[in-house]
Amino acid sequence: MSDPIPSDQAERTSFCLFQEPWWLNLTTEGHWDEAVVSNSGGVIGRLPYRTLRRYGATVLTQPRLTPYAGPWYRTSTAKSSNQFSERRKLTMELLSQLPKFDLFSQNLWPEIPDWLPFYWAGYTQQTSYTNWHRNLSDIESIWNGLLDGTRWEIRKAQKRVQIVVSNDVDKLCKVHEETFAQQGLRPPRERKFLRMVVEGAISAGRGRIVFANDDHGNTHAVNFLVF
Repeated sequence: MSDPIPSDQAERTSFCLFQEPWWLNLTTEGHWDEAVVSNSGGVIGRLPYRTLRRYGATVLTQPRLTPYAGPWYRTSTAKSSNQFSERRKLTMELLSQLPKFDLFSQNLWPEIPDWLPFYWAGYTQQTSYTNWHRNLSDIESIWNGLLDGTRWEIRKAQKRVQIVVSNDVDKLCKVHEETFAQQGLRPPRERKFLRMVVEGAISAGRGRIVFANDDHGNTHAVNFLVF
């Protein structure tokens, strides 16, 4: 594992929490590494990754429960054309530091400006789409932007359940396992791993469990949030 980045720099060396050392440590039990480019002003580029062995092949990827990864670049004050050139050089240097591998597979953070340097280095890509709300402070705007059918389902649910914030990790794990058991499936995440990640995020003040309970105390759904 690479040396952890000091906490006062964490927000300035990541686009999102999934690139931050505290999250990577949780989801890999410390088994991750990264390519890093620095200058006299500190870290200017990072590319975290997890190394796996699958059927004799070496795979560089992202941890479980981690939807996004990819490189981070320090904000530049240069004009846009020069920023592109800077990012290209940074990306090529980061990729040159990666260990030998058979497969590299990561979902890049949606706001990474371009992936052309990966293409020039011989990588291929598959396009996916992410929908998000950028401003969670305007709840009315978010509500009005939902589909009519979605708003109807929410109103119906509000008559049956209430939202309860809790740190009951055992209950979260139980609901998670029962959800898959009802479908005759094994949970994709074992309890030990799920508990470790959830408890770690809550202890760091970066996680929250939300239950939807009815008047009889039955839990209909649970959501684990990280921020």
